[in-house]
This record gives sequence, structure tokens and C-alpha cells, in this order.
Amino acid sequence: MKTFAIGVVCVLLWSCGAQERSVPSPTPPTVSHLEFKEPRVPFSIVERATRIARAIAALRGWSNDLAITYEVANLPRVRQAIAADLFAQTSAETLEAQTSFLASFGWIPANFQTKDAILQAFSPEVLGLYCMTWHRVLLAASVPPAALDSVLRHELVHAFQDRNFHLSQRVRWAPNRGDAIAAVHALAEGEAVCVTRELEDPTHRGCRDTPTASEDRVFAADISRLPPVIQYGMLSPYADGIRFVSKLLRQGGWRRVDSAWRDGLNSTRELLGLPSQIPPDVRAPFAPPGFYDCKAEMMYVLGAQGLASVLYETGDPETARRFASVLQWDRAASWRCRQGCANAWHLRTEDSSGGAALSAALKTAIGIPRTTERASPGCGILGSGVWSLLHDLRDIVITSVRNCDLSESEFVEEYCELTVNWAGQLIRQPAD
Repeated sequence: MKTFAIGVVCVLLWSCGAQERSVPSPTPPTVSHLEFKEPRVPFSIVERATRIARAIAALRGWSNDLAITYEVANLPRVRQAIAADLFAQTSAETLEAQTSFLASFGWIPANFQTKDAILQAFSPEVLGLYCMTWHRVLLAASVPPAALDSVLRHELVHAFQDRNFHLSQRVRWAPNRGDAIAAVHALAEGEAVCVTRELEDPTHRGCRDTPTASEDRVFAADISRLPPVIQYGMLSPYADGIRFVSKLLRQGGWRRVDSAWRDGLNSTRELLGLPSQIPPDVRAPFAPPGFYDCKAEMMYVLGAQGLASVLYETGDPETARRFASVLQWDRAASWRCRQGCANAWHLRTEDSSGGAALSAALKTAIGIPRTTERASPGCGILGSGVWSLLHDLRDIVITSVRNCDLSESEFVEEYCELTVNWAGQLIRQPAD
């Protein structure tokens, strides 16, 4: 799913609950291996799931008529389910473009294998997941009996969300929909955690009190070796979602949560308690002048949560969210051209003071550029490419040009002037 928050991360972790863990997948299954098989599950588990689904429906005021199946699965089968949802929600080209965007500004290493790295950061014992593509809850054969009810509660909430709110459709990738998808992802995970807590809490308070949503408590697995931008992308749907749903519950109970689903979340700004301010007619960045045969690989919105993810390494999560809260809207794009790969990100803040602060934070997040005598003023050399950041009152534009194969070459310095001029043209472009 997920968030630009990352888009790859959201899709990979979509089915997993806060207390569940993903599994390593050395090679993505091919489409021919993603067949739909008849489930194998003891009748006692079906009875247990039926009882839990009834309790969830009673708590949430939903009808208890889920049309799903259950399966006790081994690790290869779980990998197939993860891959089925991954390929159903986004394309390989989109995942590659998202990874390329992050690598272009140094937020992940060159040739970083995002999907494999995320999956390998977890224990090989996944507890359970809801596969939206198959409409099925899968339970790991190794799930501890004491954890079974909790796993079923979390995954069955996702199944209800899919039936009631068309979840699988709302998290399907589309251009400029990344931020809205990340917001829906956070709402879904926050609700699943809070429903589980309320059903397990003898006082039935659950998340209605001050939520416990610290980023370092969401996952049991150690993700400290992953790049900070990926860490935040993995943690934020749960941490932001729990905080958001907790606030909704205090405002008006589960009816208020239902309203959030029906009214539609348009951006992750709303998770921070801020109004959505994304005008529908904002112009997307254009490809670098002088580049030929450019193919747009992706047009997207990172939003507040995506912005916070790239700022995460410069401070704690709360600091990252504070900087991100000044963002009014953003548009980003990636191209593959004859001369190389290009990326641009245009951000507009609510006021000029926020623009100055965010500009400084982004420069820190990208890092001190390596410059040479041939580099144009305002241009930084970063690995296999060059980048530029310009700030003018409320507007910030970041551009990059690099070798598509990520190889380091001195010729990229020749594109310094182009990158700076391109950023200047983008920042002067009328927003609508």
C-alpha cells in the first residue's frame, strides 16, 4: 500500500497487523505461481473466527456476513499471498520508480532492494495476514495458541473494512494518489489495532484514552539497519493511524470513525489534525528542458507523511511531523530520458517562514553535497547524479539528474547547470 510512505512499504505491509511480522522472500513469485488454492483449515479455527467476527460486528455495528475463507499456511504460501496483493495493487515499474526517487536524493543507497530489505528485517514467523486479492485470512502454521485470537481480530477487521469500505479498491495505486492511499492505510491499521485493543480490554476502553503509539513499540522486529526513510515508512501507518483513530473515538466513538471512512481521507495532513489543502488543479512538474525522449515513470504526491519520512533521519519522529505539518501541498515526478533519469519535487508551505525552515531541513536530509570546480553554484554531486534545491518564500523545488544505471561518472557534472536552471523554471511555474 500504503504511503508514498512509502508506496512500496504500504503495499508490502498492508496485510500485516501491528503485532504481526512479515517474512523474507528471496525472489518474488511469478504470476503463474500466484494461483488460488482451496484452503486447508481445521473446523475449530473457523468456529473461533466466526465467534470473533461476531464480536467485531457487534462492537462496530456492522452486519456479520463476511464472505471470506481461512487457511493455515506455510511460509511459501504466505509469500504467495503477499506477492498476490503486491502485484494487484501496484506495478513493478511503479515500485522501481519510487525506489529510484529515494536513491536519487541519497535517502536510500544506490541499488537498494527495498522490498527484499523490508521483508528480511522481520522474523521468518509471520503470524497472519488478510489477503485482499484472495479474500482470505491466512494463519501461520506456527502461530502460538495464545496469540491466535489477537491475530484473527486484527485480520478480520481488515476483511470487514474491505467489505464495508471497498478497501482493496481504495489502496490501489493511481497517479497522484499516493498520499491519499497512505492516509487510508493509516486509518485501516489504526482501526484494526484499536478494535483489537477494545475487545481485549476488560474495561472496553481500548484506544479511547491517550494512545500508546510510540514508533519504537510498533514492531517487534529490529528495523534499525534499514535506512531511516524506510523505517519511518514502516512505522507511520500504525503510529499515525492509532493516534488518529484514538482522536476520532474521543470525539464521537466508532460513529466518528465510520464518518472518516465515508467522507474520505484526501491527505495525510488530516492524520495530523490539519485540514486537507490539496487543490485538484496543481500543475505537475515538467521534464528537464534539453532532455529527449523522456518517459514519465510516475506522477505522485508524497504528502505530509512522505515528507516526514525523508526528514526522519534528521531528528525524532515528532520533529519530522512538526516540519511536515507546514506543508500545504506537493507534486513529484520521475522520468527516464535518453540522457539519464530525472526527478523533481515541488513543495508549497503554508507561509514563508515555514518554507525557510523546511528548506533548511531538506538540505540537511539530503546531506552536504560534494562539489567540484566544474559544478554550478547551487548544484550538489551525489553518487551517480546531481541535485539542486531552490527556495523562494513558500515554494521549494528539488531536482536531480543521474545515470539510470546508478553508475558513477564524471559526465554528470555537466548537468549541474541544467539541474539548477530546471529547478528555477519549476519554481517560477504558476501553480495552476
